[in-house]
Amino acid sequence: MAKALIYSFKALNTATIDAQAGTITDLSRIHDQSIGSAISSFDLNDVIRINFGSAKTATAAALYFNAAETDDIQIHGGNNADMSGAVLLHTFTTFSSGWNAASWSNSTGYQYYFLKASSGSITGLCEAVLGSKYDFEMQWTSGGEMGEDYSGVKVNESAGGQEYATKLHESKTSWSNQWNGLSSSQKTNLETVRDNTDGPFLKFIYSESGTTGPLHWVRMSADSFRFRNNGGNRFSTSIKIREQLD
Repeated sequence: MAKALIYSFKALNTATIDAQAGTITDLSRIHDQSIGSAISSFDLNDVIRINFGSAKTATAAALYFNAAETDDIQIHGGNNADMSGAVLLHTFTTFSSGWNAASWSNSTGYQYYFLKASSGSITGLCEAVLGSKYDFEMQWTSGGEMGEDYSGVKVNESAGGQEYATKLHESKTSWSNQWNGLSSSQKTNLETVRDNTDGPFLKFIYSESGTTGPLHWVRMSADSFRFRNNGGNRFSTSIKIREQLD
């Protein structure tokens, strides 16, 4: 399968998230841009309600777990706050430790999205990405780069010429490449990704193969998705993304 970017709607960053059913705690963790801490008390038939404030057409999601989980989560969309009339969009039936992603067909916008624990208590859910999936419409130009960023390693030199190093954090994998010959519609689709992540502000998922992965929690550089008009209504642009540790 082709590479893909899975990203939340920008509105998720400020959406109202509460427990439509149950007494789920630490709900802010589900959209705090961190995979370090999990929500609590997400029990059978409990429901997390996400209110975007206006209709959004969600077609993809990615959920991060800090441990494997075998109980199901259903994703519903609806326009009533009490979940009446909501439509089942997708059921996650099992989760591995790490990111788990899925996409589905949906052409209807909903103001509310609901995550329901449908077969048992859910443990270890740390973060949710809910929005859309951009499948690469054109392969990256050959000659891109992939490597480890060791910016967390600081090397200093003493007055006597001795070098010593401190390690602030583990290395981060980074990818950079470019597209050439993009059509106007392809340019618009990439701009949609960029605008929903606010450039480097919000993290998202880079998948090496659709929703099956490997899946990487990343942030794009500030100069990604700047477009050059190459004439004939064709465009080129570049992207640089870096793995996030939390």
